[in-house]
Amino acid sequence: MIENNYHTHTYRCKHASGSDEDYVKAAIKAGFKTLGFADHTPWNFDSSFVSTMRMEPKELPGYIQSIRRLQKKYKNQINIKLGLECELYTRYLDWLKEIVKEYQVEYLIFGNHFYETEEHYPYFGSNCDSQEYFDLYVESTIKAMESDLFSYIAHPDLFMRSFNSFNKSCVEATRKICKAANKHQIPLEYNIGYMKHNEQHNIKSFPCDEFWQIAADEKCITIIGYDAHTPEALTEKRYITKALQRINQLGLKRTEQINFLH
Repeated sequence: MIENNYHTHTYRCKHASGSDEDYVKAAIKAGFKTLGFADHTPWNFDSSFVSTMRMEPKELPGYIQSIRRLQKKYKNQINIKLGLECELYTRYLDWLKEIVKEYQVEYLIFGNHFYETEEHYPYFGSNCDSQEYFDLYVESTIKAMESDLFSYIAHPDLFMRSFNSFNKSCVEATRKICKAANKHQIPLEYNIGYMKHNEQHNIKSFPCDEFWQIAADEKCITIIGYDAHTPEALTEKRYITKALQRINQLGLKRTEQINFLH
């Protein structure tokens, strides 16, 4: 099993359930030493756009306050870290840096869901079948690595939600992402959050085995992320066991440590 998970969501993102404290209790039950909350960051959009998959800016203070309270309450039982899962929206990057400083956010993970801003661009996970968006996905993922803002890259193989087979473009994209990850010494996340969904619906998504075969060949560093959207996900052993077995079979280098901002 693993001791640290830095990819945990809360009900504020509109597609997760359970109280913040429920996640902490589940993590303690599962034997974690560190639990990192990295809910989808709000963005202070210039337009009237309201996201359907992240907290709103007005909810951010409550998120911060809740995690800080839990850090104190459970300090003798588990190490709780305060993070956010972010895209690289250059238009709003100054605002993001301001809230990171103001609230002393401890780490950021890069979740590449949209290009530049979801106000104008569709979800990568459903649109990478277009070569244009596929190229934008790779471009923005590498740009995020170059920014030095992020502790690791969440679900780098998210583009596979758009593909039925691992074609030549997928191979080329994976090589580019893996080489950039090595250059910048940033871990790639082996995301187990969708393994149950994939199995139940008999679909091929991420983690994509072909992607990780190339990552192993490129000697990339990987970190497991639960991407937990329910407290129960932290205590379910089946998928973490499968992930560890496959990572070991591939000979991937794995870490449970990340760099923090403060």
